Amino acid sequence: MAQIRWAVVFGEQGRMIAILTANNRPTTGDDHSKAELFNTMLAYSGKFKLSGDTFTTTVDISWVTEWLGTEQLRYVHLDGDILSLRTPIHEHPRYPGRRGFGDLRWRREK
Repeated sequence: MAQIRWAVVFGEQGRMIAILTANNRPTTGDDHSKAELFNTMLAYSGKFKLSGDTFTTTVDISWVTEWLGTEQLRYVHLDGDILSLRTPIHEHPRYPGRRGFGDLRWRREK
């Protein structure tokens, strides 16, 4: 499982933003390093709708143009102090042919 840093923010007006980065990102410098910075991140934003155990984001800002205008479905599960957010199995937009899913978990601070 890849180790990542992430933030997901839900706004009061039905808007969300998600940013995920790999832990071992290169420092900026030459063009190759800059390309690797792009390849080790994911970011998107848009209006979201919550329905039961799913929420769907209509993407209007994205780090890849393939996601613009798409609806990104996520599954939500609350188990005690653990909130899980999971994607369906899908092809990664940066790596054609590679399928997988994302699974993020938060623990409520006490």
